[in-house]
Amino acid sequence: MCDPTMMTVIAIGASALGTVQQMSAASDQADAQRANAARVDAANRYNARVQENKATQIRNKGVQAENAQRNKVATLIAKQRATTAANNNVVGIGSAANLTNDSAALGEIDAMQIKTNYQNDARAVLDQSKLDSYTASTKAASLRDNASITEAKGTSALLSGVGQLGGQAVDAGWFSPDSAAVQPTATNNAPRWV
Repeated sequence: MCDPTMMTVIAIGASALGTVQQMSAASDQADAQRANAARVDAANRYNARVQENKATQIRNKGVQAENAQRNKVATLIAKQRATTAANNNVVGIGSAANLTNDSAALGEIDAMQIKTNYQNDARAVLDQSKLDSYTASTKAASLRDNASITEAKGTSALLSGVGQLGGQAVDAGWFSPDSAAVQPTATNNAPRWV
């Protein structure tokens, strides 16, 4: 049969091993959560950059469409002036001038509307990118917080295990009321812990 002291040592060793395994598992899980948070952050930065590039492309297409509209109007005005001159009318005065001026004004309004539409599309992409970025940042922060909590649980398990080991290894009769750890105070003679 085994000696009771040996059984106590084996129990303490098994308990210590379990505590160390809990601490190790918690540390590994916390590391995995931090790595996942880093991946989320990296993906977030990449996606934000992709969305910024998309917004720039939309703005560039808007400038091209705006310029195409202005060129179209300029061609229309040139045709109007040529037709007016071909009919032996004076181009720069009267109804002919009003016609070209109206065409220029309406063409500019169309060009500005095109520009506004493309800018709104680009702004919508950037706003969605900011929202996605905020969501991803929140998720990454949550993962980092979970890692800290998991690590704290591992430390707690370690400290709890050490406390249990201490309770198992200390003789129950180690303390008595006459112990050196109890000192009378000056104001009363009741024992005081030091």
